[in-house]
Amino acid sequence: METLSASPQSARGRGRPKVAPDEEVAQRVVGEAFAILCTKGYAGMNMNEVAAGCGISKKTIYRLFPGKLSLFRSITELHRGAMVDVRPELDDMPLVDALMKIFRMDLDERADEARRAFMRVALVESAQTPELKQILEAHGRDQAFSEVADWLERQRSRGRIMVDDAQVLTKLIIDVAFGAILHPGPEAWPGTRDRARYLRDCFELLARGIIPRQ
Repeated sequence: METLSASPQSARGRGRPKVAPDEEVAQRVVGEAFAILCTKGYAGMNMNEVAAGCGISKKTIYRLFPGKLSLFRSITELHRGAMVDVRPELDDMPLVDALMKIFRMDLDERADEARRAFMRVALVESAQTPELKQILEAHGRDQAFSEVADWLERQRSRGRIMVDDAQVLTKLIIDVAFGAILHPGPEAWPGTRDRARYLRDCFELLARGIIPRQ
């Protein structure tokens, strides 16, 4: 059997470190920046620290993200998946079970605390920095609202829920869900010390008023 031998050029390059694709590097940057943002806020999210944490140059970061606002936008877009996750397979699931999945009550404790930390930072800093508020609204809140509203509209069109205005119902559900996610601690949940159980109870109460009786 013929054996292929490495060319001198490939042999010389064998010891060189592989260059990670831009997409992979960008994901690392966003992840590192997210961790810093949640602990130090937007003002404390220093690009030098982000670069050091990723083991890359600041020049590489600025090639991928023109500035801090661009990086914050990517963080917001990534974070939206931890807040709202609407998938086609939820269309036939019981309403309460689907809502629990849409609002990611299946997150583990570490991921749940990360999203709550981001929400706290976003609420405080968006009130102080108009540019951040615009990004959060356009790439976070509005997108999440649209996804949930479209899903509820599909449920209404299929006769699975009875509601006059899916937009109003979306606002109600998001207020309840995000309010529960941001709640300070288990000692405040009425009737239970579990956030997920409390939110499920809220969704079940809501479902009684909008699910058609058989």
